[in-house]
Amino acid sequence: MTEIFYVVEGELELILNQDKIIAPAGTLMSVPENTPHGFSNPSQQSAKFLIMFCPADSREQYFIGLAELRKNGRQPSREELQDLMQRFDQYPAE
Repeated sequence: MTEIFYVVEGELELILNQDKIIAPAGTLMSVPENTPHGFSNPSQQSAKFLIMFCPADSREQYFIGLAELRKNGRQPSREELQDLMQRFDQYPAE
C-alpha cells in the first residue's frame, strides 16, 4: 500500500529508501508501495503527524498494539516488537 506522512507539529526524521531528512511541520512525504521507509522523533520535543494508508486497511491496529506494548513507560522486548511487526507485514530497517 502507499503511505503518506504529514508532519503537523514539531519535527520528525523521515527515511525513504536510504535518504534521511529532518522534516518540520508542514512536510509531506509519499511512500510508494514496497518502498523501505521509517520515521522517528530525533528531539525531546513532542511531534504530531498523520499517516494515511492507501488503500485503507487495518494498519492502525499495529499502532494500537505498539501503544499497548509501551503502556505506562514499559519497554517491550525485541521479540515482542518483532512479533507485532510480523502480524502487520512490517519489517525492521536494518
